[in-house]
Amino acid sequence: MVRDRLKESWITLGRRERERRRWGKEIESESESQNVLSRMCWETRRLMSWWIEEMISHFWINVINLNLMRFMDQLNTIKTNLNFKSLGILHTHFLFKVSFGLCLFEIDLLKSLLKKCLRLSDELDCSEFELFPPLLFQSDQIGHQTPNGNPPNEGINPIKVRLKKVKELGIEFKSDLKDFFEILSRINHQPEKPSTGLGGISQTIDQSTIMMGGMGGSIPGWLESLGNGDEGDEVLRESRLEVSVFKRMVMSELLSKLDFSGFFSDPSGDDNEGLERVLDGI
Repeated sequence: MVRDRLKESWITLGRRERERRRWGKEIESESESQNVLSRMCWETRRLMSWWIEEMISHFWINVINLNLMRFMDQLNTIKTNLNFKSLGILHTHFLFKVSFGLCLFEIDLLKSLLKKCLRLSDELDCSEFELFPPLLFQSDQIGHQTPNGNPPNEGINPIKVRLKKVKELGIEFKSDLKDFFEILSRINHQPEKPSTGLGGISQTIDQSTIMMGGMGGSIPGWLESLGNGDEGDEVLRESRLEVSVFKRMVMSELLSKLDFSGFFSDPSGDDNEGLERVLDGI
């Protein structure tokens, strides 16, 4: 839904802007506030779209498809000797890997990012994806006068009001995105616990957001207590090792996607300063 809304706003906004620039006033005649608002909307919209596309691509390719194919391969490998304990172990770890790969341990932060994407689409949708609807455009161009000819209150200038909303939204989204990257980085660098092979992540994951009680990657006690001897224990050892490897792999791949250009990890901060200048309207 969010992806479709962003895509629709991108296409419609682009079409509106081409029509406005073709049939409307020359670009050079636009006010400074209009130029700043235009740059800010496009930059914020592009950042949101990039994040959505990267996350969806990662979820489908590196999490869902990969783990589903691996789970089916595991079942086919041991199907002749499949027992309830082995099936329970594989299924529990499959659910954990999918939940972990989908970043459900930070579901509130993901919701916050998605809501900000919808807020930008709603802000543009209320004016039918016109950056400068006639009312806003005229208000900014009429020599900054109210209908009675008196100097207007700068705080209620429609374009400046929209500019303030988009600026705040862009800064909030970028701040949440930085927090998200930092959380993933901390998780990726947490040491593993040799006893379970699942590391300290169990302290980070909110158990209430995971599908099964006791899912921190560990096997419920009632399942481990079942029989089936060495065969079930071997499945448990191999599955635990695979979960440990998957955790490192999936976090590294997601961090690489999000930081491909060094936007977050570059100590020089040039990219960050560049975006700050856009958001500040310079």
